[in-house]
Amino acid sequence: MTLLCPSCSARLDDPPQRLPSADRTSAVVSCSSCGHRFSPNQTKSDLNISVDSHPITLLETVNPSPDKNQDRPETTVIAPVRVNQPPAEGRMVAHFRLIEPLGRGAFGEVWLAEDCNLHRKVALKLPGREDRDPRLLHEAQTAARLRHPSIVAVYEVGEVNGQAYIASEFIEGDTLQAELLKGRLKPDRALQVMSIVARAAHAAHEQGVIHRDLKLTNVMVDPDGQPHVMDFGIAKAVSADTTVSVDGQIVGTIAYMAPEQAMGQNATTDRRADVYAMGVMLFELLTEYRPFRGSAQGILHQKINEDPPSPRVLVPSLTRDVETVCLKALERLRDKRYATALEFAQELDRIRNNEPILARPVSRPEKFWRWCRRNPKVSSLLAALILSLSLGLTTSSHFAIKAKQRELETRQALYRAHMSLASVALENSDIERLNDLLALYEPAAASSNSTKSSNTTSNTERPSDQTQDRTATALIRSSSSEDLRDFAWGYFRRQADCFQQIVSHGVRVDDVAIAPDGSIFATLGFKGGVRVWKSATGELVREIEAGTDGFTAITFSTQDNRLFVGTDEGLVRVYNPGEHSRVVFELNHDRGVTALQVAPDGRTLAVGDMSGELHLWAIQERSPIHKIKVGDAKITSLRWAPKSDRLAAIVLSPDSRGAVALSSCVVIDSEESTRIFSTPRPQPLNSLTFGNDENDLILSAINGVLIRYDLQTGKGENLRDRRNPYGEIMTMESAEGRVLLTTDLSGELIICELSAGLPPFSSLSVLRRSFGTLDVASSTGQIVVGSGDGTARILRLESLHHPTITTRNNVVRSLAFCRDNIHVAIGESDGGVAVWDTTTGEVTSWIASSGRPQPVLSVSVDVVTGHVAACGMMPQLRIGDPLAPEEVVQNTRLPPSGSSSVAWSGDGQYLAIGGRGGVLSIFSSRDFSRPLAESSRPDVALEDIAFIGQSKTILGLSHFR
Repeated sequence: MTLLCPSCSARLDDPPQRLPSADRTSAVVSCSSCGHRFSPNQTKSDLNISVDSHPITLLETVNPSPDKNQDRPETTVIAPVRVNQPPAEGRMVAHFRLIEPLGRGAFGEVWLAEDCNLHRKVALKLPGREDRDPRLLHEAQTAARLRHPSIVAVYEVGEVNGQAYIASEFIEGDTLQAELLKGRLKPDRALQVMSIVARAAHAAHEQGVIHRDLKLTNVMVDPDGQPHVMDFGIAKAVSADTTVSVDGQIVGTIAYMAPEQAMGQNATTDRRADVYAMGVMLFELLTEYRPFRGSAQGILHQKINEDPPSPRVLVPSLTRDVETVCLKALERLRDKRYATALEFAQELDRIRNNEPILARPVSRPEKFWRWCRRNPKVSSLLAALILSLSLGLTTSSHFAIKAKQRELETRQALYRAHMSLASVALENSDIERLNDLLALYEPAAASSNSTKSSNTTSNTERPSDQTQDRTATALIRSSSSEDLRDFAWGYFRRQADCFQQIVSHGVRVDDVAIAPDGSIFATLGFKGGVRVWKSATGELVREIEAGTDGFTAITFSTQDNRLFVGTDEGLVRVYNPGEHSRVVFELNHDRGVTALQVAPDGRTLAVGDMSGELHLWAIQERSPIHKIKVGDAKITSLRWAPKSDRLAAIVLSPDSRGAVALSSCVVIDSEESTRIFSTPRPQPLNSLTFGNDENDLILSAINGVLIRYDLQTGKGENLRDRRNPYGEIMTMESAEGRVLLTTDLSGELIICELSAGLPPFSSLSVLRRSFGTLDVASSTGQIVVGSGDGTARILRLESLHHPTITTRNNVVRSLAFCRDNIHVAIGESDGGVAVWDTTTGEVTSWIASSGRPQPVLSVSVDVVTGHVAACGMMPQLRIGDPLAPEEVVQNTRLPPSGSSSVAWSGDGQYLAIGGRGGVLSIFSSRDFSRPLAESSRPDVALEDIAFIGQSKTILGLSHFR
């Protein structure tokens, strides 16, 4: 026989066979799913109360079965009962007349009845069985003790003709469940109702009674909207010696019972079980759903093992305070719930009154910890996984950091090696190699442009070098994006940027010339032809072959881009290389041409030959003007005076034996064909130029002397006497005025001011294996230099650094830039410290001279505070800010022997002083009265000290005494 439960529709297979009653028609079946008891003859329409709206009494036991395949737990009914026929309306039960049925419950029916003695309406509860149930009496006895406006009062309990009854207060209205069916309650209404219910429950708790079955159907709402708690059918009297339930029996309504009730721990159930039930009721009133839903077994499992969901997930408009209070009442562990129903009611009232609540929401770590406690195996595996991953990550991170440090150290060492190679490349004027080395540390875009430029302008680089550079570039850029560039890179980059273009002629360059507009320049190779290049790109424009007569000299017109080329056969050929490589016209000479120079106005060409004759030609007419004999040997150099008709020439002077070792300089007036000046004696002259005007003649000699003549007085002055011989010299206009350019045998281009003494203001290594040849385009500030290694370089004068120079009357013993990188603190030999403004050149005294020979040997600047520390042979340390004159300079006594060096740490916290007696002292920047630490080496004398970077490591330079 198979039955369906009229409450939950669960399938029951032949359950009456398990009942001891012989009358199967009067037997009662207990549903194993929901606990509902019913007669097999009842239909679902006979019942109007669901499993969630009446109490159940369910005892689950696992009985051994002779059938080994049967392992399902049995559902045992506590006691079989007989079902009485329902009484009809108007029937008398004791002195109560039944009026109409109100409903059926777990223990029987409830009728609206009239008390004929007191003439009042009561709710009369009649059990549904003949046997007297002790729980019925327990309900009446328990409820009768309670007195509270919100608790339904019990008037009378008795038995007549075997029918037990309970007469209680009749509340007109409907249940709270019925009110909810009309629609979800507003939050304020829900809080108000539950506050009243909680206070009623607290009143019962104070009288020693725990309801244990609070739910929406056990709360009646009167016409005034006030709730009343009823049905203490399974209430527990905590002060009684015995209870009606035993441990292991699940007592209450499943959806509302606390987890400890679900586990059958009835002996320890206290008032906090009712707090949990009220939390369920509040959740349901706010959301229209219960926290846990499903079958009876599923709900029990969820209550015991899972935390309730948040009501804000279902109703996002709820406030966080409502969520916090509701979830605290629904805590699985009773120790975490509200201790009393009164606390719960007070929290609800605080929310309604917009007051801060006392409860705090469960934090994420707490939620995670609870999950771990509920799932110990999974959490243990997860913890082991996280631990192993953390250990692996820590270990790998440690080695990764170490590897990064080693990689950085390697890259820094590689960078230092490359900068050393860059220094060698600059010294050797190998600008192509210098650019390649600097490009390794440039940003990608700039480096690609630099590499492209280097590849297009250099024709001599070996393929193996290109491969090595590409490999180094890939290694450096793939390893890290950290910028290793420092002062050295910036210095070399600025030196390299001076070169606009670098071209290779292939053989030694004997002469160079640049067009007046600077657009093209020409190179003359040794026993080779002439090549013409674009200044902007280094592109080869024309190549003019020499033929049988070799080319000896080249120069551009001063007015256009026509190129004049002299040959050893005595011809001067004129080309227009910007258009074609054909000869425009020729000027015929008797002897081989050795020097060419076009006059500033572009109308006259001066030609020097092997015999010492100077020929002047009219370019426009292509005819000779004058022939002047200036010497007996080769004319090596010609130069026109600016804005004048004067022409200077250097001619070789053979000695008495006919050997040529010295030269003479002759200045003529081209208009008058007269000699104006000649050097008083032959000298090893190499080149010549005019200075500020037509009377300022400057000669260079291969013995390292620059000679300056005043043509008005004929007096000469030797300048810049040095061992390194000078090469060709020229003058040109610059932003600072007219300057002198010269090359020397070491391969440097030296730029000097045309003031007294010709002080140099810049030098740049540009040549290799020769003096070098020069030409300038004064209108554009471009300089072309030819070198013995077969290269020619185009430079711009404005790109060359012009240093700021100051001259002191005392010996400068030490200096340091101040924090603004503009002022320089200078320690002088008279014991004073001066401050030099590098922008204005102004020098002011910061610490006055001591008047005794006690020089300041060391100054150091704290980059954090800007304070300058100065020490020396005087027995004191002076500290102050030279940029703040109002600040008082601190004086600290030092040993009588004085100090040789001083250094601030990178963070400005420490100051180190090196003594001349071998004592190293470390002071705190906050207290200079006594050193923090000292180290003494009497056998050495400290020359200089410095902190290494930002570390506390000190590097010292010393010598043995």
